[in-house]
Amino acid sequence: MSSSAHLPHAANHRGRHDWIATGVMFIGALAAVAGFAMLFSLWWRSGWGDGYAVLRVASQEFVKGHAIVAGELAESVDLRPPRGALALTVDDGESDRGPVSAFEKEARRKARQAEEKRQQWLGLREFLIGVGRVAKANESKDLRERRRALYDAIPYLESAREKGFPEGRVALGTRILGESLYQIGRSDEAIPLLQLAMKQDPTQRRNLLPMLAESQLNALGPFKRRALETIENYLDDPTLQPRQRGEAQLVQLRAMIALEMWAQARDLLSRRLQDQPSSDGELHDSW
Repeated sequence: MSSSAHLPHAANHRGRHDWIATGVMFIGALAAVAGFAMLFSLWWRSGWGDGYAVLRVASQEFVKGHAIVAGELAESVDLRPPRGALALTVDDGESDRGPVSAFEKEARRKARQAEEKRQQWLGLREFLIGVGRVAKANESKDLRERRRALYDAIPYLESAREKGFPEGRVALGTRILGESLYQIGRSDEAIPLLQLAMKQDPTQRRNLLPMLAESQLNALGPFKRRALETIENYLDDPTLQPRQRGEAQLVQLRAMIALEMWAQARDLLSRRLQDQPSSDGELHDSW
């Protein structure tokens, strides 16, 4: 299911849903300018309440680059099933009163279909909330607030992954979850996700290899040798900028020290000091 997946509607409801979608799109556009909280309260008082319509608009806002607005719209949606609806999804073949009637079988079939759709949209909702909170974290200049926002985002991203990231957003969801875990120090959990993200989207390899190497270096267990291999693979890229190469060599040096490769570490440090002009402030900043 794409993040802006189309949800079919009955013909006699189409007009109402079109008005809902148009209205929420209007609210979403204004939210980017006037602030979400005030405009959402206006939207809520209007009585519009089609959660799937709101999630479609939230998806569109995400595609436009408004991740925070998309997350806040998604968070406003309540997809809890009606009371007793989940009980209908269990098809035992019999009820407490005996064999299940054809009418009840059909009701259970429709309930299962509705629950499957709800789970799909629930995954989208939690993906949007998660990436919205990560976007908020990235905007924060306060380290404590940033970490708190990432801690808040991760459960939503993990739940979205469990349910299945939206179609077309699998690699992105995997990468954002892996990066978030790395940033709060959960290196052991970040490693497989960063590796998977590179398999899902090889274009992210250059961006993720240094993060993977640092995660391997910081993780518990026998990852330090792999950290050295990972960062050396990254350093094989001849197109790296001086700052990127300097930061990567610092990770390489840390890995060598962790592995007690003293001679290699000394040689790397000597080469680095010889190759680094004292007047080059950019190179000095990375070490």
